[in-house]
Parts: sequence; structure tokens; C-alpha cells
Amino acid sequence: MGMLETTGTQTRSLRWSWPSLFSALLFLSAPQSSLANIVRIDSDEAARFSSLSAIRRYDRMNNDPTSNNFLLQSIEPLSSSSYSAKLTTQAANPVPLAQPFVFKSTCQATNTTVCSLALRTLETAGRKLAGALNIYTNISVSVNLYSNCAVDATKCNDVSLQNILGAATPATFFEGRPVDGPQVTDTYYAYPQALVKQMRISASLAYSEFDIVANFNMDSPFYYSAGSTPINSSLVDFEWVALHELTHGLGLDSMIARYDSYPFLLPTLTLSTINNVSSVTGYIPLSIFDRDIEIANPTSFTTRYWRELGATVATYLPAGVGGTAGTSPSLTSFLATFNASAGAARTAAGDLMRGATFSSRALLYNPPIDNDANLQPGSLFLQTYAGEYRDGSSIAHVDQSYQDSVNFIMTPTIGPGRGALLSNYIAQRNASASYPSNCIFGGYGTGILGMLQNMGYATPFQPLQRGLQIKGATAPTPLPRKASQTPTPKSTSAATGSSSGSTHTLVGDQIIHALIATFLASIALLLV
Repeated sequence: MGMLETTGTQTRSLRWSWPSLFSALLFLSAPQSSLANIVRIDSDEAARFSSLSAIRRYDRMNNDPTSNNFLLQSIEPLSSSSYSAKLTTQAANPVPLAQPFVFKSTCQATNTTVCSLALRTLETAGRKLAGALNIYTNISVSVNLYSNCAVDATKCNDVSLQNILGAATPATFFEGRPVDGPQVTDTYYAYPQALVKQMRISASLAYSEFDIVANFNMDSPFYYSAGSTPINSSLVDFEWVALHELTHGLGLDSMIARYDSYPFLLPTLTLSTINNVSSVTGYIPLSIFDRDIEIANPTSFTTRYWRELGATVATYLPAGVGGTAGTSPSLTSFLATFNASAGAARTAAGDLMRGATFSSRALLYNPPIDNDANLQPGSLFLQTYAGEYRDGSSIAHVDQSYQDSVNFIMTPTIGPGRGALLSNYIAQRNASASYPSNCIFGGYGTGILGMLQNMGYATPFQPLQRGLQIKGATAPTPLPRKASQTPTPKSTSAATGSSSGSTHTLVGDQIIHALIATFLASIALLLV
């Protein structure tokens, strides 16, 4: 979950939050929610999961970024032709796209000009992100530009509705495991479809239509960089919001869910609804973002690693999916029984909650050094609060203390408040930054860029397409690692807003030339 607020003269007046763990609602002012995140399997799909060898695809129902419900699709084995398949094995030397985001929109606003400005500004945001990431396959975004005022005139002056700025989230997830890079493992994680499409996989997959789903409120007080009206102290820079939200859509999200007011956190549960009876049948693996979260001060915890706590909790959860009514517990009884249980799983679930609430800066995103990359992500503290878990802010953002650093785009609060122009803020950060280890590329500081690189996205600093084995499919051939180099863990004691760790030069004049060209393109985008 996430929350974005402004400070300064507009003290804490801009807020974004989402009621489901994977989406991101932007608010000017709104109460937090604590809704559970649920994956549902309808009766037609449930029977397909008798074999765990099937490829699983988790689709957000109705392409609604505020929905708690997912539909678990069974993708037939590779030999089947029952699904329209798209071969995703990329070319040996792909060319990054200058504008990889394809926006398909609907407009409800009476004044369609604002919809046009929003789409043009989204295009600008997409080009900025393409200056930071090497995106080789188009990313499809469903954009709903809605207006409560256009639907109901009595709501035109409803400030509470105007304060809801928008929402964005990954539309679909696949289960996969990395086969090369710094963290080869047999463990499967939930990968957003947008990322799966950028990686090397040996599978023909039936993709869902959209990679990211997003809503934006055309009644909200936005400044559009594509328009002619200058920004003022009452407006929020739409491009700032768009960059932040698209990043969540790319996968900077946790699969850890809070259920009601229970004092624990769980991996996202799956439900099977058969004959109007809902049963807990399994869970979604932790996201690839979750993999490298650590507890910054692990004293008195069973382990410092988020992924290990999640795996321990999962030992209690029902195995597999597709249970029938009456053979698996209802959600209500499951949560109550689990809360009252004893053992390692319940302890680990409590540790997940305590790890996210025992102090500010309690969690650390701390990936290992990638010996194939010229830029290392460094360690970044994630947003947490002492004694409080905020569904709209905790975990899925970097700590607010980075608001004046190059990694400001993913803090939970827009530090300078309303009236702040994104392009000016980037220029100010870069003016005092050292190139290239501590500056901003297309809106991303090197810490945020390193997060996405570590998850599997190619960047100018690591342009190789990582290999991914989709669960139920064969694995692609791993890329060769450099001679005599192995992944190196980093200390958790020096988390900063800048990059850290050793840097390495990629072999080959062609790669070096490509890096230089991409750096120049990134700088050019920043100046536009």
C-alpha cells in the first residue's frame, strides 16, 4: 500500500493511498483503509488446478486498480494451443524503445481537453522513464480518466471526491524465478507482467491485455506539463504523480497483506468461491520486490530476511489451489484460527508486523552487489512508522528522509508540496549530484533505478536481459557470468540515498558505446 502527501505551506494536504495492497490511490485528504487483498478463483477455473504444473496468471478483476479481487487463470502447458500465445524469447541484441508505454484510455470528463492534456503528460512521463530503463517490449496501460462531476452534477463541488487523485497498479502477475544475475534461486516470486515481458523466457504465454491499470480523477486540481497554464500553489504536477504511479505499476509493490486489524501480516491469500462459499485455498508468493527487504535491526527477530519470514508463514497456509467448498476454511475462521495458533508460522507473521512497525526506518531494501552492472543500487530504508502500520504508506515507498535526495520520486510525501514543478525539482537535485553514481535519470535517482534493475529490469548500467523461468515452463539458458566473480552481500549498516558498493566495467566496446549513447539520451530527456 502507499500514501503520498505534501508538506510545507500545504501541510500534509496531498495524500495517496490504495485500499488493496497492489494499487495506489492518490488523495489530497482521505482516511486510510485496511481492506484485505484477496485472490479469487471462480468455479470454472478451480478444476484446472488439480496439477500444480500449470502456469499461473493472476489477473486483477475488471481492470480495476482499486479492486481487492484477482482471478487466478490457468495457462495451459506449452504444448497446448487452446490459448492465443505470444512467444516472448527476445532477439539477441534488442533495441530499447524510446516510448514503450502504450496508453489506452477512456474519458468521462465533460471537458475532454483535460483528458487530452493528461494523456500527453502521461506520454511525457513514459518517455522520461524510457530514459532510465531499457524497455524492449511495449508496456500496455489501461487509463480511466474519470469524472464524478460528469456522472453526477451534485458531486461537482464534493472536495472529498476531488481529493482522490488516481490509482495505478500491476494488472497481472506470473510466478517466476531468476536463472541468472546476482540471485539465482529455486524460489519462485510474483513477477508483474510488465517485467516478465522484458526478460528472457522460454515460454509461449497468453498475456492479459494490460500490464498496468490506472485511474486518474479529472476533477482534481492538476497542472499538466503538456498544457499552457503555468503551475501555481493550488495545483499538483500531474507528471510527478504519473511517474510515481507508473513505478508502482512496474512492480515496486509488496505482496504482503494486512487482514483486518489482526496483529500480523501474511502473504496474499487465494480464495476459491464455489456454490457461494469462499474458502482459503492458498497464497501468492512474495513479490520480486519483497525478496530483498530486510529488518534493519534484527535483534529479537527470528530472521532479518523478509523472504524467510514469508516462507515460514507459508508453511501454515493451505498447499495448492482449487479447493472445494467445505474442505478449506473460510477466510474468517482461517484468520481467527491462525491468530490463536502457536508455532513458527504465527511467530513469523507477527515478526512481519513487528518488523514493519517497531520504528521509523525499520525496513531496508538491501540487494546484493551485481557484478554484471556498472551501477550498484545501494541500500535504501523503506517507509515505516513506530508502533503503527499504515496501509497507505508502509513498505512500498522509500523513507521520507529521501525527499531532498535524488530518490525523492518514491517517498510517501511530495516534500515541497503543491506548486512544485517536477522538472525544476529534478534539475535542482542534479545540480548538486555527482555523475553518474548519484544523479537522476528520467525521474529516477540511482537508488530507485537500482531497485528496478535488481528486480530484473535492464538499465543503461546493466543492459543485459535477465533470464526468468516461469513456473510450469522450461528455463531459458542463463547468461554467462564474468569469470571469477560471485554475488557479494552488502552490509546493512550504511543505507544512504546514493549508490554504494563496487562498480564494474562491462566487457566489449559495443556495450560501452551503447551505454554512452543511452546516458546522453537520458540527459537529453531531462532537458526536454
